[in-house]
Amino acid sequence: MAQTLRSITFDGRELAVDDAVEYVISKLLASLQSRKDRGDAITLRIDCAEPFLNSRGIKMPQSQHVRPSYESKAEVLLRDAVWVLCAKGYLRLGPDARSRSGGNAVLHTHGGVYAYSLTEYGERWLTATAEIDAPPVETSRFARVLSGFDKFGDGYSSRSSEAVACYHAGLDLACCVMCGAAAESIMLATASARVDDEEQVIGIYDGRDGRREVEKRITANHKDWVKENWRGYMDLLKHWRDDSAHGKAIPIGHDEAYLSLTHLLRFAQWVTKNWELLTEPKQ
Repeated sequence: MAQTLRSITFDGRELAVDDAVEYVISKLLASLQSRKDRGDAITLRIDCAEPFLNSRGIKMPQSQHVRPSYESKAEVLLRDAVWVLCAKGYLRLGPDARSRSGGNAVLHTHGGVYAYSLTEYGERWLTATAEIDAPPVETSRFARVLSGFDKFGDGYSSRSSEAVACYHAGLDLACCVMCGAAAESIMLATASARVDDEEQVIGIYDGRDGRREVEKRITANHKDWVKENWRGYMDLLKHWRDDSAHGKAIPIGHDEAYLSLTHLLRFAQWVTKNWELLTEPKQ
């Protein structure tokens, strides 16, 4: 399972480092869009905790006795968020000569001013994120969402978590392979529930054309819309997995890795929604 990062409660409302990471990334993305014609480095000023809390629907208290506590707790999350991005290789501590402010991300807190810079890898990653028009989701949160489908077993849970970890590490080929493997875990769980014999399904899977034969056990005697939806989800995930797992050079990059993750999530949701129908005994 994915590691759970720090969370802090604000008057009964829990915020996690994930929330702060998403906030910082959104600010970096906004700065990336605004600097297109300037030729300057991406700059970000996080000047206080209040905008971050407001972005999460939390109002800063007016009481001078309570306000410092909110500010200090929010700043802890923001500092942790920046270090998460450093650990992923997107940011590094220190100034950037291209930036007039001395650093791409300037974090102002009561404890001082901290300057960070986007790495070359971080700028490429941020640019790719902007181009697919989909803000990234922090590793632990998205991994929890993907792995939270209990019907599919431990194999699915571990593979889906690995897929998210690979994506955030920039390992696009590995991400696609893990998404394909997680999809096959869904397939095996669904077939086992329909046949009511997991050992038999595993035996078929290990045999000649095993994947195709297992899918036949799932789609047999179902209406065309069920077969078409099943193939639509599985075929693309199988394509990415099979192409990624072979030695030939293939054009799989950040966009394909992101799409494979979102496709896997939609597949898991669709199978869960139609579980009773998909697993009803074959007539």
